[in-house]
Amino acid sequence: MEPIEEFIKDNKKSFQYLELENDSWDKLEQKMNGKPKKKRKYLFWWVLSLLLLLTASYFYFAAGTENEEKVYVGLEKEMYFPELNLMNPNGESIAVSELKGKVVLVEFWASYCMVCTHEHCYYFKPLYQTYKEQGFEIYSVSADSSAVNWVHAIQRDEMDWIHVSDLMGEESEIINDFDVKGLPTNYLLNQEGKIIAKNIDVNQLEDTLNQLLAYNK
Repeated sequence: MEPIEEFIKDNKKSFQYLELENDSWDKLEQKMNGKPKKKRKYLFWWVLSLLLLLTASYFYFAAGTENEEKVYVGLEKEMYFPELNLMNPNGESIAVSELKGKVVLVEFWASYCMVCTHEHCYYFKPLYQTYKEQGFEIYSVSADSSAVNWVHAIQRDEMDWIHVSDLMGEESEIINDFDVKGLPTNYLLNQEGKIIAKNIDVNQLEDTLNQLLAYNK
């Protein structure tokens, strides 16, 4: 026999206000203590179960996504290129969306990147001079942190297309947001602003420009 049951039976007169035939010992204990012991017990186990479930879910999703690559919204072929709006060396804000109607090569580079310099001088500059009047534009995003080095490289290599930067260097969120895993990186956009190629080489670029801008010759 439970201690509480023995106590009640030994002190029946003190508990005449209770209808024992209608009250279980659990209910009786609640009335005596003024505490819903059973509910508190259930609440404890419910909270504990929830914490265990949340912990297990965290480790499950952490393990499942550990080796997954980040999903970059709007950076796949046939998707519209996300808006990008940065300052040029003169402090003027220029957005990619302003170039809609042109074939645009969005490239990410830096003044210290020798491969970028080679591409600019030997590949992009001749193509730009040939096709800019037909609707071709280059939107160069620098990963530099030094304005002096950035502007010096632009002037040195005589690159007269659009140049922009946030001058945050490797700390720039743009580098991550636009899936730039190395320099140079480029995206080619058609006249509607859709991505039609990524990291296109000079031969493919020239062929594509011939096709897209043929009617403008």
